[in-house]
Order: sequence, then C-alpha cells, then structure tokens
Amino acid sequence: MNQPNAKTTKNRRSLQQLLIEPFKQVKYGLYFIALSFVSFLIIGYTFWASSLKQYNQLMELFNVVGDEKWNVLLNDVFVENMFMMAGVFVVLSLATIAVSIWLTHRVYGPQVALQRFVKEVRSGNYSARIFLRKSDEFHDLADALNTMAEALDKRHGRNNKPDSTNEQLDKAS
Repeated sequence: MNQPNAKTTKNRRSLQQLLIEPFKQVKYGLYFIALSFVSFLIIGYTFWASSLKQYNQLMELFNVVGDEKWNVLLNDVFVENMFMMAGVFVVLSLATIAVSIWLTHRVYGPQVALQRFVKEVRSGNYSARIFLRKSDEFHDLADALNTMAEALDKRHGRNNKPDSTNEQLDKAS
C-alpha cells in the first residue's frame, strides 16, 4: 500500500490550517468580497443603463407601443441572457470567496507568524525563528527579524547568561 511521504503530507492543507484566526481572516475576506461586490454592481449598472438606452432606441425605431413592448423584451434571448448573467454572478461569487481565503491565508498567515515571533523575542526567547512558506509574503521582513534574533541570541543568549551573572553580583553586594 502506498503511504504518503512527509513532503506530500506537509503540502496538504486542512481547514484548520487554512483558517488560522478565522474572525480576522473573515474580516479581511469580507473587505475583499465587498470590494468585488461593489465592482460587480458598478459593472452591472453600466450594463443595465446601456442596455436600457439601446432597448428604448429600438422601441422608438420600430414604433412598438403598449403591451407589445413587454413581449419584445421578455423573449427567449432576454431570458437566456439573464440566466447566463446569473450563472456568471454565481461563478464570480464563488471565485471571489476562494480567492479571498487564499489571499488572506498568504498575507495573514505570515502576519500571525510574525506576531508569534515578536511575542517570543519579547519574552526573552532569542532562539525563536520565523519560518514562512515559499508562497507567503513578508520574506524580506522575516529574514531581517531572524537576523536580528540571531544577533540578540549571540549577545544575550544562553551562552552569555547575563541574568545569572547579575544575580551573582547582587548576592555579592
């Protein structure tokens, strides 16, 4: 039986891994979805306004009046176009949700790693390091922070033990 190797297992993502801090990721995702929705509304309004102008021009051109206007408007082509636009809206909505989860994971995931790193260094753990995936953002910042932590570890790390030296000096006084 084929068992997945470590690399294959590592590359699989569970829902728990995708949603690091769900409430904050959803907040960022909602900003992205709202922006996409507003863009879709603007494009839809522009399409509707231009179609209405063209429809009114055709009705005047062919002198269509009364109830016949609705029969001309609600023909098979119109209904087919409405179903096509509804389908495009559904596909775009699903794509927007997928892209927002992907983008928030690429940007917010490293942000969480950076916050955890800063918390570790602040508590005195200078051996902490940030490890990001190749596809994540903030690699330059992570490298700079890792270099800083390495320098702090050399200066104040386990080998130098400044706290124990200070305690011995206090006892001698």
